[in-house]
Amino acid sequence: MLTSYHVVQDVAPGGRVEVRPLEVPQRTGWLAAAWCWPHEPVDLDAAPNHDAALLVIDGPDRACPSTGTVRFGRITGQDKVPCMGLGFPDAEARPGSRRDTMPVRGHVDALHARRSGMLTVHVDEGVVPRRLAGESGWAGSSGTAVFCGSLLVGVLATDRPVAQDASVLGAVPVTALAELPGFRDTLAAHGIGLRLEHASPAARHLADYLAAAHRAASEHPYAGVLPGAAPPLATVYLRQEVRRLDNDAADSDREAHAAVTARATGADVVLADPPTCVVVAGPGGGKSSLLRTRMAEGAARFLNGSGGAALPILVPAAALTAELPLQRALAKAVTAALTHHGLRDGIPPELFAAAPQPGMRWLVLIDGLDEVTDPAARYRVLTRIASVSDGDDKDLYRFVIATRPLPDGTLDTLGADVPRYDLQPFSDDDLPQVASGWFRAAGLPDPDAAAEGFVLALDRSRLLALARVPLMAAMLCQLHAAAPEQPLPAGRAGIYDSFTTLLHKRHYTADASGSPSRLLAGVDRYGPAASAQAEIILDQLEDITGHLAAERQQAENSRPAVDIVQSHPSAKRPDRVPADDWNAFLSTALRGSGQLIAQAGDLVFLHQTIQEHLAARHLMNNRRTGAQVLRRVFHEPYRYWPSDRGLGIAPRIWGSRYWMPPRENPSYVGFLLDAAHHSGLTAGRRYLSRLARSGLEGCDFIIELANLGTALPDETIHFTANRLYRLAQNALLEGDDRVAAAESLAELGDPRAADLLHGLAHDTTLESDDRMQAAEALAEFGDPRAADPLHAFAHDTTLNWGGRVDAAGSLAELGDPRAADLLYGLAHDTTLERRYRAQAAEILAELGDPRAAGPAPPLGH
Repeated sequence: MLTSYHVVQDVAPGGRVEVRPLEVPQRTGWLAAAWCWPHEPVDLDAAPNHDAALLVIDGPDRACPSTGTVRFGRITGQDKVPCMGLGFPDAEARPGSRRDTMPVRGHVDALHARRSGMLTVHVDEGVVPRRLAGESGWAGSSGTAVFCGSLLVGVLATDRPVAQDASVLGAVPVTALAELPGFRDTLAAHGIGLRLEHASPAARHLADYLAAAHRAASEHPYAGVLPGAAPPLATVYLRQEVRRLDNDAADSDREAHAAVTARATGADVVLADPPTCVVVAGPGGGKSSLLRTRMAEGAARFLNGSGGAALPILVPAAALTAELPLQRALAKAVTAALTHHGLRDGIPPELFAAAPQPGMRWLVLIDGLDEVTDPAARYRVLTRIASVSDGDDKDLYRFVIATRPLPDGTLDTLGADVPRYDLQPFSDDDLPQVASGWFRAAGLPDPDAAAEGFVLALDRSRLLALARVPLMAAMLCQLHAAAPEQPLPAGRAGIYDSFTTLLHKRHYTADASGSPSRLLAGVDRYGPAASAQAEIILDQLEDITGHLAAERQQAENSRPAVDIVQSHPSAKRPDRVPADDWNAFLSTALRGSGQLIAQAGDLVFLHQTIQEHLAARHLMNNRRTGAQVLRRVFHEPYRYWPSDRGLGIAPRIWGSRYWMPPRENPSYVGFLLDAAHHSGLTAGRRYLSRLARSGLEGCDFIIELANLGTALPDETIHFTANRLYRLAQNALLEGDDRVAAAESLAELGDPRAADLLHGLAHDTTLESDDRMQAAEALAEFGDPRAADPLHAFAHDTTLNWGGRVDAAGSLAELGDPRAADLLYGLAHDTTLERRYRAQAAEILAELGDPRAAGPAPPLGH
């Protein structure tokens, strides 16, 4: 029994008292009890929040009516929490030295008198007894248990004279008692466990959200092959770096506008407490893992009390397309995503309407903006973000948007001051560490040695470049771990073929929960016809999942997966099987393929690229359908007009037809071409050659396909390279287009590109900005001939301020000793804007130059 210490302090420790439970009518008499805690006297003047004692009923008539299990609560956050207690104040005195009950109804104010260590109870409902002769009307109520809902949060101890009436009371919180010597042990000795739950609904929802979000974010988004449970993300994740992008350049041309002076920075550093920003990476580039890692670490810090400036919320971009207020959209998305990860109750929108803690903000991590394929819906998402970022809630929310490269101008809706970052792939030096993590998770006997051999195998198979893409590295590592003696598959399509096959095998082992025997058991009771139909589905599951992928990818069918599957001829429901049972069978079969997972009440493919691969393979299995799909994808005819300058179109005749790149995303187009080649369709070669003849944009699209790992014909690569070489040499074109052509040629690995860039850097007929771009590109390929022109550009006062710092930064990356003096001079040049001087000083510090630690550059502008 819990009461106040001052009620029994005149009783010696171990002394006897009498207690009885409240009953109406009173059946139980007085029961003998003993003081069992605290074990030492308490100085209430020094520690008023220790004013509590435990009594144990130990007399011969110890039987007491059962009151159920006690649950304990703690008050956190900043909300007012409704509370109630039932005391016996002197104000309810009755004849015969008896007192009747009086409820204490009101709320606990978490922000009132926090330093006191006490709970402040405001009695704002019912009767508040009058003060009599300076005494509290609540006298006699000490020891009253204070409950918030079903949780015991404290014991009433004092009337706080801060109000004219007796409406403010002080209670000793259970959280304080839990830290005192002997309290937990005494409870445990009598079979009572002390586990503190959140009493505030908002705090309870927040804790529930954080626990579920941490579990969900810690799972690897692409795992599913390794034996047993998938490895936690932290065991196989390697931190990536980002580079700041130039917002003024085209959204889709990331390589051309990475700011040279924005050195690669750890992505985790940038996302620690960022402004609203965009993170761009290609297919499988690590965007989801980056956001999940930020989510997991942010939740963990909050749960362990270390906090931070921002608490993350991870949602798919599609969740923000609905016409719902932001808080409702977030709550709906989070509830749907976390229900299968232990979320106990739905998250109320009100949770996201206020700061998670005073001084904190919400960091909304938005994954997959590119997967919102409807331009109007994507625009709604961006305008919503922009309006919130500029509105009344700008201090409450920050946004991080992860996306593949988008069409030009798409991100302009966010505003020019929203930074964009390019998420960098792994370096060659990263791959052994990545592989070792995967092989250790797979249980290989010597993961480090296996990683060394694996990297050598990647080099022999010409897969090093592909393996730098995080998703490809994950799949290749899992394939190698499953069969170390087998050669690695060739090309991107081969990797995906092997990976999806292994997924299927892993999920359909005899002891798997989705094994054929267990699946069929669910429909056998409806007769042999139902069983036969179910067996057909399992036999044709590869074609059925391909059909689903094609509907989702090509037809943009957004209906539930089970509904789409039933449009397949082999998936028709047998007459005797109820719809719910058949849907459950189909859902289990699809998940059993290993290629789909449950998400927000539906089934989605494990990764967008797996959907693309399966869709392309399904469509190209039928040569006639495949030929139609290829023609539709590549049929983007345009007519040449003089306004089309710089595209490198040939022939340059008014009204002549040329071909623009497909509007479909390059990753999917690459899978279509690979599947077409596998099926013997040759139309893809013709379309690619036609595209290369249409100028620089067509050539760049082909290069992007090559970088993704698409198996392109040798003649296409050679034709594209020669086309780019001629464009770079064509003096009739604008200088920036010539430099862009030379840079694209360098991306193809053509040795002629370096000489072209060197020549363009020294071509005085070009604008200075174009020449500097050529020199910077030359420096990126490590060519020492870039040093002299870069040195000259850094001194050129006719260039814009940022250009001079860019040139000095590129010179530093080449290791030229002249760069340090240049950067020091630029950092102290008061004719430059402050931000450019600060940038120069930052690069100087990265070089380890001691002058960077000297006095700060003058403010100037």
